[in-house]
Amino acid sequence: MSGVTAINRVIMDIDQRKYEENSNVDGKDIVLLIGNTGAGKSTLINYLFECKMRRRAASPEEVTPVIECEAPIAAIEHGMVSGTVYPTEHFHEKSGVHFYDCPGFMDTGGSAKNIINAVAIKNLAVHAKSVRIMVVIDYHSLIANRAREIVHTISIIHNLIGANFDQFASSILVVFTKVPPEINAEKIQAILKNEPKIFPAALLDRVVIYDPLDNPQRIKNEGFITRMDLIKKVKNSEEITNATETFSIAVDTHTDLKLSQALDELKKEIKVKFNPEKRFRDLKGPLVLFNRLKSIIEIKEVQDAHEEIQEHLSLKIKLLYKDADLSTLKQLKQSISPEFDDEIDEAIANLEKAAKETANQLCWDRINGLLKPIAGIVIGAAFIRSRL
Repeated sequence: MSGVTAINRVIMDIDQRKYEENSNVDGKDIVLLIGNTGAGKSTLINYLFECKMRRRAASPEEVTPVIECEAPIAAIEHGMVSGTVYPTEHFHEKSGVHFYDCPGFMDTGGSAKNIINAVAIKNLAVHAKSVRIMVVIDYHSLIANRAREIVHTISIIHNLIGANFDQFASSILVVFTKVPPEINAEKIQAILKNEPKIFPAALLDRVVIYDPLDNPQRIKNEGFITRMDLIKKVKNSEEITNATETFSIAVDTHTDLKLSQALDELKKEIKVKFNPEKRFRDLKGPLVLFNRLKSIIEIKEVQDAHEEIQEHLSLKIKLLYKDADLSTLKQLKQSISPEFDDEIDEAIANLEKAAKETANQLCWDRINGLLKPIAGIVIGAAFIRSRL
């Protein structure tokens, strides 16, 4: 899939979902469940909603025994493809909490899907009355690949709420899942304290662990939290109420790179199609696409790319004025973004004025051409008359 095609897919998908998501979330106090694909967000939702769980032995490809749900309200997928396609609302009537199960990060669905999800998460936050965040982390990601997945998740949260990370730590609850029998809450805290570069100190006292099977022994002896206490802890978390100023569109480094490549393709296409000899044919489509992208994905890279192409087009238009005719400028106006209308209208007016002045001058030149012989005759006749 080309970069331009991917961008078009992103815009169409976001446009399709935007109104529905925004209208559903307006005025609600929401909790966003965020984490990598496979971390256990959907399992956590099913646990909170008291769905019946059972443990299945791990297959050779699986790291830990698998928790299955008999009648899940949130689809559970075991692997690197998220079972959640879009942020999905689950209203917990007993507590009055609106949980939003968000699609997983590090999904194999591709960069376009990651961007769609990132925009959807920001839209939810901005239109909600208040926001709290539950970050779901698989315990095994803490000890595998130098905790790369945790670093990735924390990086996404940083990007989501920006420089205000420490300020809003009390609005974030970190839930560790898939914790093995030999590990308790105290051991996890010790590991995290020794890894300040991996896990921020501001979140240390916001960490909880739970057992989806609600094993009484683990709850009593190992510091696991109960379902009721977990919901209570979520409700007691501080609300983020100024989401418009707080939240940004958060994408990972790989997705950011893919987006950069797609933007380069789109810029190149616009530059190629700004062609007076071809009457700017097919220029309007990529320009409309770029403007929509700028309005939807409000991140610096997109804004900078849009500004770059605007400056390029402005320069090309100014150079075009020197040699263009009225027909070319009018064709350009139909093909280019409305923000250039004033410049093009001014150029058209100047050309029309110049054409009118030229026509008037030609008219006077013709009149003068006719008058000169007549004047010569009149002067000659007057001279002869004076001699008689």
